[in-house]
Amino acid sequence: MSKLFNYCVKNGYLADLIVTLPTNNDGEEPSLAVSLASQGADIILALTKWSLTHTKPLQEAKKNGAKVITFPAVTEGILERCIPVDYQQMEKLTKHLARLISNKENIKISSKEGTNLVISTKGFTARPMYGLARKGFHMNLPDGETSIGVANANGLLVVDGSMPPDQPSKWGMIGLIKKPIKLSIKNGFVYKIEGGKEAKILSKILKFYGKKAYR
Repeated sequence: MSKLFNYCVKNGYLADLIVTLPTNNDGEEPSLAVSLASQGADIILALTKWSLTHTKPLQEAKKNGAKVITFPAVTEGILERCIPVDYQQMEKLTKHLARLISNKENIKISSKEGTNLVISTKGFTARPMYGLARKGFHMNLPDGETSIGVANANGLLVVDGSMPPDQPSKWGMIGLIKKPIKLSIKNGFVYKIEGGKEAKILSKILKFYGKKAYR
């Protein structure tokens, strides 16, 4: 973080560096110091252990026109490997995908690992995430995704890559998945979770947050 701060100072930006204790999980509200510092900021760079993307201070900062860039759980190695990319090309690709999946009645997702899922995105518009923060918006770095809400879903989703929490938490750590997690979904809700250790950790997390977490 100090390298980014020094870069800002050297290039004439009026910058503040806030160092605070980490939160306990993604989405947990940050300290008062962070909340106050975000007020009136034009650009916020948040290098944190857990994501602050959807916390109240950052959401308010966006409403006030700030550019918000979050870097949850990144290392210096990740930054060096994943940040120097073609963001214009990433923008084109993610926007193309957003057009394909927005407001669709039926989208079928399948894989050789066993995923066989049909989702509806009717009434939802996808949001491309391409690493270029503009006023009133946030981006996560490293980036390159297209997110969308789901009106309904039915079928089987097999997760075999990685999943948060990708660092030690009160529930345990998933990260890179050794035994695929199988999520059986009906009418938009997960009703069965199968797999190994990772599946048990996911089950604990969903149970902690309650019924809405299963959607």
